[in-house]
Parts: sequence; C-alpha cells; structure tokens
Amino acid sequence: MFKNWVAICGIEESHMMWAIATLKIESEMGKRFVEAFPEYFSEKDETGPYPLSLILEKAQKSGALPFFTNLYESIFILYIFNKTILIPN
Repeated sequence: MFKNWVAICGIEESHMMWAIATLKIESEMGKRFVEAFPEYFSEKDETGPYPLSLILEKAQKSGALPFFTNLYESIFILYIFNKTILIPN
C-alpha cells in the first residue's frame, strides 16, 4: 500500500493533510486510516507532488536547512530540488 500524493495534496484541511502525509501505513493506526480513507492510498507507488511542509520537515531533519540564509531561500532551493528529497511512505 502506498500514499496517493495527488489526493493528499488536495486535502484542504491542513492538519488532516499533515496527519496522512506523515502516517506510517504499516502501524495499527495507519491501517485504520487506510480503511477509513481509501481515496488517499493506492496499490501502486505514485510520485509527488509532496506537501511543502513535509519537504521542509525532511530537509530540517537531514540538516539541509541551516545552510540557507532564510526561509524563502530554503523554500526556493527545495522547490528546485524536490525530486532529490526522498519522502518515505
């Protein structure tokens, strides 16, 4: 089971989008979400778009953001290179 990133990015409620984007599908809670919201999951692996907040979190955890001078520069750099940041399902 994989995340349907196109559908997830279309969620208007940001907290719900964040919850599903960061959800571990293999966990008990993840399995319950898959059952309750099947439209946000897929049998095939789909590439982005990924939520910008998830990209920023991944970059912060990897230590990439402190090298940039400000948030806008960070967002611009991440936007250009977002295909190189791997977001796990």
